Amino acid sequence: MGLLWKRLAAEQLRTGAVSSNSLQLSSQIEGSRMHPQLGGSGDSARLPPRASNFTPAGLSPAVETAPVEGYALMERLQADEHRNEKSSDDGAGSNVIAKAATLMRVVANAGTRAGGVTTATAARHAGIPRPTAHRILMLLAHEGLLERDESSARWLLGPELQLLGVQSASRHDVTRKAREILDQLSRETGEDAMLYARRGSEVVCTASEEGSFPLRSHKVVEGTRFPLGVGSGGLAVLAHIPRTEMETYLSSLQLQTIYGPAHSAAAIRKRIAETRANGYSFNPGLLASNSFGVGAAVFDNLGSPAYALCLTGVEDRFTQRRVATLGRLALEAAHRLSKRIAG
Repeated sequence: MGLLWKRLAAEQLRTGAVSSNSLQLSSQIEGSRMHPQLGGSGDSARLPPRASNFTPAGLSPAVETAPVEGYALMERLQADEHRNEKSSDDGAGSNVIAKAATLMRVVANAGTRAGGVTTATAARHAGIPRPTAHRILMLLAHEGLLERDESSARWLLGPELQLLGVQSASRHDVTRKAREILDQLSRETGEDAMLYARRGSEVVCTASEEGSFPLRSHKVVEGTRFPLGVGSGGLAVLAHIPRTEMETYLSSLQLQTIYGPAHSAAAIRKRIAETRANGYSFNPGLLASNSFGVGAAVFDNLGSPAYALCLTGVEDRFTQRRVATLGRLALEAAHRLSKRIAG
């Protein structure tokens, strides 16, 4: 099918009949055999994300590519992929869709606090050569999935994602079921209450309710991502996945290189054992020195840990006795939400 499409596209180029629809079809055909893989955690995972007030601008002339240019970019990407597959025993990292997904995650995470991300930074954190990253970013912008701010040359999420998200939310969004529970948790404890959703080997904050206590070390905004095992939400989910899957995950990553020695595999295994014993996870300021949290896993209708409910606040309010109380409240709330999800 890919060879047939290329021949047809070449004929269209000669006759001047290339259209944007044919480009979209090409992306679907070539993408149908690909699968996504886990990407990086963002522009600077050590720093807590901050909300951005940036208002997306229109696409710059550099990314408003003509159909013929879009076809040329696709051909170059396919050539890159072909060369990479020949030079790699298992083809790891050569999948264009996987690289695109990785870059989009980097842009999404960085965009929440820095008003976008540069091509060089996106390429570095995605582990992709800059020329390849630039071509992929241009293609994503051509499809409306990303856009580039003219003044700063930074990449941000594009308008097409909002439309896709609206359609996806009807099937996957549980925030409406969780809002009442989050509100009750924040009112009862005075702490910030958050819902995290598992996405592969990460958790993403999808909803939050601010507590009444006036002091807080930092605020986790919706859309913030953490790897499994990082933060109270990531730890709560990781502690309840099958042991074989957990060990494979821990052996494949070096989280301590980004999040410090407290996130070595041995240290995470110890916290997993504590989480299983207590029923809830505890983060004693491992991401920010004065930000403590507890979390409890929420299960989907298949019994898998698909979400986590968390409470976060300043260190002084997380005494040993109160941690146990907050953990129990998070567990009870997680149980209620799991029942709602199961229907």
